Formats: sequence, C-alpha cells, structure tokens
Amino acid sequence: MSNVKAPDTHQHISSTCITKQNQERYKTNLSFTTDRLASINIHPGMPTVITGDWNLHHNNWNSLIDKESTPTRTQEVVDWLEGQGFSLCSERDVHTRSGAGTQCDTIIDLTFANEPAIGQGVVHNHSVNPDLTLLSDHNALTFTLGDPRESVVNIAKAKYNWKDAIEEDFTKALNQELHADAVLYDTSIQQILNKQCTHATPEELDTTVRFINTCMEQAVEKAVPTHQMCSQLKPWWNNTLTTAFKEMRMARDMARAYYQHFNHESEIMTWEAKQLHKRALNLVKIAK
Repeated sequence: MSNVKAPDTHQHISSTCITKQNQERYKTNLSFTTDRLASINIHPGMPTVITGDWNLHHNNWNSLIDKESTPTRTQEVVDWLEGQGFSLCSERDVHTRSGAGTQCDTIIDLTFANEPAIGQGVVHNHSVNPDLTLLSDHNALTFTLGDPRESVVNIAKAKYNWKDAIEEDFTKALNQELHADAVLYDTSIQQILNKQCTHATPEELDTTVRFINTCMEQAVEKAVPTHQMCSQLKPWWNNTLTTAFKEMRMARDMARAYYQHFNHESEIMTWEAKQLHKRALNLVKIAK
C-alpha cells in the first residue's frame, strides 16, 4: 500500500492508493489477500483507490458470469466493497488477462474508488492497455491520479544511489534534521507519535508526516550519493525489439482467435507464437 499526494491549485488533497494481488492462499494460513484487506480500517472520508489483480470473477465486471453461480467468497468481497462505498472504475466486459492455449480471456484486474475519490475526481482516464504488456499475460491498467492538468513533481528524479549509501551517515543526518527545529520536533514527534497519544486530528497527522518527509529528503541530499550516468551507456530498447514484440502479440492473438472460432487449437499457430516468444526473449538478452 502507498499514500499518494495529489497537488491541487486550491488545496492539498491526500489520497490513498492500494495495490494488491489476491493470492489464492498463503503458505502460513488459508487466508486470501482480500481477507486481510477487509480487516483494514479505511477512513470513510479519505479518497481511496484499490487496484490490482483481484483474481475474482463476477457479473459486475463480466456479463458472461452467471450471478447465481457466484462463489460465496467472491460475493462477500463485492458486498464489502459496496458497503465501504467503492465503485468500479474499470469498464465492464473488457478483458484484462489473455488466456493461453485452451484458456479463455478473463477480467480479473480491476480498479475501485470510494465515494470521496469519485466526488473529488481523483481517478481520470482509466483504461486497459495491452500495448504496455511485455512478457506478462495480464494487460496493464492505466489511469491518472489527481487533476490531469496539474504537473506532479518527480521527487525520485535525482536517482539516489542507495547501494553505496552508508547507513550510519544517513541515520546521523536524519537525526540532525529532526532535531534542527526543537519546537517543531516537540509538537510533531514527541506530542503526536508516542504511546500515550491516543487521538490526533488529521491536520496534526498531516503536519507530522510533512515534517518527517522534509527531514528525510534533506537527509538524503546530505548523506546519499547520486547516480553518475556513464557516457558510454546506451538505451537498450530498440526498433528491432518493438517489431519482435509486435509480431509475438499478433501471433498469440491469431492463435487464440483460431481456437475461439474453431474450438480447437492450431498446432502451427501455437508453435509459431511460442517461437516468436522465444525470439523476443533472446533479443532482450542480447540488447541488454
């Protein structure tokens, strides 16, 4: 899970974006990711977006699914989403995972947003983009968080070299930044982030988080070296790879269409799709 800060011309809107994959079960216990998600206390007033591989089949997003045959666990997840005020952002009946061989295309990658997120227009231009898929059988979900007219500062553009960072130096720099303003440290850290403090307003929490973020950014600038780009480095992606992956996807789609139309697999088309897949992988290795 990650917190996303979306800038606004009039106010600073905080929103939460949760990315997930609904694994069928864990090795340690027989629980699903959605079971853990349902145990999270999501603030009803916080704009929240949940996106990812849900691994669930339901008539709400696939009209081919019979409502009467919906598994109990799947319906419980849908009921929880509706109870929390979440609505589907994904377009209905647009497949997100390509079936291999005799498998059918499925719709399991989904995005949901709650009422505050929809009311504030947090999610824009949601779509399923197969062209962004390289070696995965899942299509990419793309969307914009926040006002698409606003420019978002990329705080990661400095590309800090964390591998060469010295932990002691960073810890020392962070400690210095935290204590540089004794009054702000006392009001933001000691009074808010302690075991005795059981209640805090959203404004107090936001102020504390901004203070910590600022201190961390300044500590990183002081103690973490930046990447030095080598003049001999070259972009490894090229036109040959673009053509290879395009041919691979076309062959895969033709083999799938043949099966869906004739209800049996074409050995020649399947073989060709596999060969093009191997060729694309080899070209990636050579290019890198």
